[in-house]
Amino acid sequence: MAVLNIPMDNRPRISVAGLKKSYDGISAVSNFELKLEAGEIFGLLGANGGGKTTTLRMLAGLLAPDNGSGNVLGHDLFIEDKKSFEIMRHSTGYMAQKHALYTALTVAENLKFRADIYGVSNPSNAVISTLEKFDLMALADKRVGTLSGGWARRLQLAAALIHDPKLLLLDEPTAGLDARAKAAVWHDITSLAAAGTAIVVSTHDLSEAKRTTRSSFLQNGYIVASGSAHDIIRQANVTRLSLTGDGVEKHLLSLKKIRGVYGVFPEPAGVSLTLHSDELSAITALARENALSLKIHTATLEDAALLLGNPENNAEADNV
Repeated sequence: MAVLNIPMDNRPRISVAGLKKSYDGISAVSNFELKLEAGEIFGLLGANGGGKTTTLRMLAGLLAPDNGSGNVLGHDLFIEDKKSFEIMRHSTGYMAQKHALYTALTVAENLKFRADIYGVSNPSNAVISTLEKFDLMALADKRVGTLSGGWARRLQLAAALIHDPKLLLLDEPTAGLDARAKAAVWHDITSLAAAGTAIVVSTHDLSEAKRTTRSSFLQNGYIVASGSAHDIIRQANVTRLSLTGDGVEKHLLSLKKIRGVYGVFPEPAGVSLTLHSDELSAITALARENALSLKIHTATLEDAALLLGNPENNAEADNV
């Protein structure tokens, strides 16, 4: 997806390098870097515990980095400047993974509360406009506790946007949603990017990476691959192949023991493998010795994730 409709102000919305954060001596994020322009959708990929939420909280100004440099919307993350911080906060929308809504209040009341927090000049008008924009008008008087997961998530996104922010930070915005609700959320995200909003979205759903401008894959706090989906697959140096032939099932255990093989999946006609490309010669030799047919397939992001998310590959590989 290309950068769309960039506003007149072309300064990066985010420009950070070397961000680090540890908890009790345990590294949560190491050497994170990002330059994000208006209209871009940047993805933070990786399994739970990879450092995505910590990264988002640092970018939102909710968590102070231990080391690094850079700014978000002109606010230097390493200089205590209340005025600059307030400007950044009022220009940033943050949607946490956990629902930050008051279940006893109605949809409209939740939006009014958020508009007041952000100091929106005409909160009543902002509420009406937001209800219309996100197709929530029919639910305005319903208590949030009665909403389905999809509508509650959409309301949370609407609340994060009621002050018309220049930057939007989304933590697993589609977690737990069905396909239809996911599509609705991503429709909103892409529309916002088209209008010039810069967006960072964290997800462990690799199918969503294809909707981003570019992404970084985090493993144990390190960036282990970055770029487009194609770039991440290439940097993972991953191969997916299938083996077929008489007695192929007898080799499952030996295949699993080969260093660099990260996925062995029995199939009706044989076995499918995901492996580091450097180990292809070992598999080729095994196939030749046992008269098995070998076919190489196009690797996917899921294949790359099997390799990148493996503990053996989480060395300080943030030099991509």
